Amino acid sequence: MASTGSRIDLTTLRVGAILNTASGSCDPSAETEVDTYLEEAGIALRHVWCGGPDELAGYFAEAKELKLDVLIVLGGDGTIRSAAELATPEGPYLLPLPGGTMNVLPKALYGDKPWREVLLETLEHPVLRNVSSGLVNDEAFYVSAMFGASTRIAAAREAIRTGAVGEALTIAQNVLSEATTQKVTYEFGKKVSGEAETIAVTCPLVSSALHAEEAVFEAAAFNIPGVIEALGLAASAAFGKWRDDANVIIAKADTVRLTSDTAIPAIFDGEQVELSNDVRIEFKPQAFKAVVPESTLLPQ
Repeated sequence: MASTGSRIDLTTLRVGAILNTASGSCDPSAETEVDTYLEEAGIALRHVWCGGPDELAGYFAEAKELKLDVLIVLGGDGTIRSAAELATPEGPYLLPLPGGTMNVLPKALYGDKPWREVLLETLEHPVLRNVSSGLVNDEAFYVSAMFGASTRIAAAREAIRTGAVGEALTIAQNVLSEATTQKVTYEFGKKVSGEAETIAVTCPLVSSALHAEEAVFEAAAFNIPGVIEALGLAASAAFGKWRDDANVIIAKADTVRLTSDTAIPAIFDGEQVELSNDVRIEFKPQAFKAVVPESTLLPQ
């Protein structure tokens, strides 16, 4: 099985690209541009799909039928998670391009760059990178997940994006009020347990406290003090900005169990999900292989 850092020759592989026109970064020229970039990279066995949300399921089904070696996807976090569900360590290898608002997985793999730059850099010097995941029943996350009533702050984030700041503040205040009444009991492995408003579970892909191939999560338990902190919650969870807070409980664990009196809301890689009141999160060391530029694996 190919390992992280293995170089691949894209000219010998079957490559497909699915472009979601509903994403903010996918304009009408994207289909032609992507096809041109692939052609100039010497990729003859290629197929590009470009359309809206109603067409994506069909595109993913066709991509699976073609038994692609590499799947490129341009879209928001939800579209990218759908693509990741098709990928395995044996293939297709995934190249997720940032097309949405949060772009959680692309930022983790490539940094905060526009999709054209990511694609061209990757096509020039492509290597593979192992991506692990967290698994809750059939739901997976690849960067980070947050649990607790405070995660409903995502609705406020969307209101800010559309310019409705007053509405966002109202939502945030309501969420904080709910969060203080819903506590989540946590077990990080067998040694660390307690109760908190919010739980963050981060994969090695973005945790500076973990080696990239370490087979555990970084799990954290904390409370959210105010509206401003809550509005920054999603980004903070994904990239560990809470790590230096002395009030945060942090542990390494390959399993996490959460329980509450009521259903536990969560955010998986930027996407809101609703779970039961008893949740077990398991670490999966090899979820899929991503195609990344060789430069992203070099020491900084």
